[in-house]
Amino acid sequence: MQDRKFRNIMATTQYRSVKGMPDLLPAEARQVRELERIAATFFEKAGFQELRTPILEAAELFSRAVGESSDIVRKEMYHLTDLGGRELVLRPEGTAPIVRAVLQHKLVAPGEAARLWYVGPMFRQENTQKGRQRQFVQIGAEWFGAGGPWADAETIGLNVRLLEAFSVNIDAVEVNSLGNAASRLAYREKLVGFLDKYAEQLCADCKERRQLNPLRVLDCKNQQCQAIYADAPVPLDALDEPSRQHFDAVCQGLETLRIEFVVNARLVRGLDYYSDTVFELKSSRLGAQATVSAGGRYDSLVESFGGPPTPAVGFAAGVERILLAREAEPAAEMTPDVVWIALDEPARREGLGVVDQLRAGGMVALQLFHKGSVKAQMRGANQLGARFAVLCGDDERARAVWAVRDLQQREQFEVPATPEALIRELRARSA
Repeated sequence: MQDRKFRNIMATTQYRSVKGMPDLLPAEARQVRELERIAATFFEKAGFQELRTPILEAAELFSRAVGESSDIVRKEMYHLTDLGGRELVLRPEGTAPIVRAVLQHKLVAPGEAARLWYVGPMFRQENTQKGRQRQFVQIGAEWFGAGGPWADAETIGLNVRLLEAFSVNIDAVEVNSLGNAASRLAYREKLVGFLDKYAEQLCADCKERRQLNPLRVLDCKNQQCQAIYADAPVPLDALDEPSRQHFDAVCQGLETLRIEFVVNARLVRGLDYYSDTVFELKSSRLGAQATVSAGGRYDSLVESFGGPPTPAVGFAAGVERILLAREAEPAAEMTPDVVWIALDEPARREGLGVVDQLRAGGMVALQLFHKGSVKAQMRGANQLGARFAVLCGDDERARAVWAVRDLQQREQFEVPATPEALIRELRARSA
């Protein structure tokens, strides 16, 4: 009755989580923890080291990296000002903070390489929908000092294999090239010339993008704009010979890795720092918002932050989207190996030490303090799916034994009243 009364009080509370920032309930938190465990093992085998950056960063970090004209900077960042008057933001993406940390801590020596991976929450004020929240978790990887097309191919391959390790079925690997700086400039001129002919027909956002960063018009979801852009030039039309050779080699590398892919000539990604190779991995289980993971090359980003010229390539995957696209069963709930059943008050005190030593011995053990009667404690042990229940009362203390019930085999036996003897017996019966 008390439990039900408490639940009713909590159900009517006026407090709710902030829109787009959902709680991770125990089952969901367990799934996220499983993904983090898989990712840590995967990246370790690929020679990547984990790096964790703060949630708060200087606002200028992202305006410089992502671009003043990007939707992330213009519309989506959460801003705050600290007591010193510094403008800070909740990080909206993972690459810029990693670059900042690499430079601050001198993690990449000239002529050397560093493979880094990260996991953590990101924040964007955007419209919420299935698989897209305002607080979301990203798992990503950045490879500094890795120039050339073969590193691009390996990075895409790593992204594919990581999602396979997560039991995500990838329906499409889309790749494209934005070209080097010279190619991008040539493409911009072609695209602006095309857009000038349709300037009055564009939506308000695209009219602004046309002035600030014309490539962003290709990301527009407005149907009228999309119809116009069907005939627009694409970045591949403006590739110079070095960029063309680079992209051809990337495609050859993917063929060597036996990764099926398609060239999506209109794929541009939403961040300013990309150059040459960009890619997206998609799953039909997500519906219209099919992208699970994406990335690309960003050779000029480190230098734009004041560092030395450093080639780099990376990717990031959204954990919420991964969970929606997974074909594996969710991680099973942890069930206790042992539940201590106290038949009287002295046994409750004794159980404190026994349960503590069982846990030290590697077992999942607990005592149900909120259950009063022996019957209620046994019922609780069964509801939790425990394998064993250990009973202790006056009779057991007098004979220096504990009674143990195997809840699966439906049999009872006794063991000497020491944690060591109990652990030995339970392990033998569980083998």
